[in-house]
Amino acid sequence: MSFFMVSIMKFIFFNLSLLLSLSARAEIFEDKDLREYSGRKYAPVFGVVVKRNESGQIVEKTFYKDGLKNGLTESFHSADQASAVGEFLMNEREGPWSWYRPDGSLQRAGQYAKGLWEGEWHWYDEAGRLTMKKKYRNGKEEQ
Repeated sequence: MSFFMVSIMKFIFFNLSLLLSLSARAEIFEDKDLREYSGRKYAPVFGVVVKRNESGQIVEKTFYKDGLKNGLTESFHSADQASAVGEFLMNEREGPWSWYRPDGSLQRAGQYAKGLWEGEWHWYDEAGRLTMKKKYRNGKEEQ
């Protein structure tokens, strides 16, 4: 299955899980609602944190569980265009991640394992053509 299809499936899953989690008493928090302690922000126990820019546009939605990033996260160029889609597990990137240009075309895609680049990563040009691929193991490029 292509990285693009995986990203679309994750987007659908995220929004579906958001709806389901809300019915299970999860909450949506604005970034400004997070508690601060010694300059560090603390996340809610269970819910989605929405971060906005100065003009109020959503720039990121991240699911938290037990106060840690745990689940799908989406970053946005604009209200209707994702810039990155992936998952966190215990505050570390995990599984497939994809990055997009403002026009919606896939820019880069790859896998994370425990926060490190793992497996084959692909880079694409604006026309969607594969321009480069590299293999990584434990965050280091294989030669």
